[in-house]
Amino acid sequence: EEINDNAQKVSDLLDEVSAASQEQSQGIEQINRAITQMEQVVQETAATAEESSAASEELTAQAESMKEVVKLLTAMVKGVKSINADTSASLITGKKHSPRQLTARKPVGSTSRNTKIVNPEEVIPLEDDLSVF
Repeated sequence: EEINDNAQKVSDLLDEVSAASQEQSQGIEQINRAITQMEQVVQETAATAEESSAASEELTAQAESMKEVVKLLTAMVKGVKSINADTSASLITGKKHSPRQLTARKPVGSTSRNTKIVNPEEVIPLEDDLSVF
């Protein structure tokens, strides 16, 4: 009878160990799922950060381009001398030039070796056109 009681206690203990092992297994599965979800969130966050960085770089490049366009527009409205001639030359041609190269091209058939710097007012009439603004 004593052996049967002890055997029953051992059996009960084994059942408890088995139940605890199943609970641990379920807990480990839940932890694995949570880690997988966290990895996905981290990957999504990293991808979003990378996209934001690329967008930021693009906006920076566009802002620099806009600054160059504004400089060119300023040169056209106020004259080439109003901004750095090298900057305007690079804006016009995409290359670095000296200020001497910012001169008007000679008309076809012209024999004069002297070239003239052209001011925008000579090409674009701006008398009273802006008064409506």
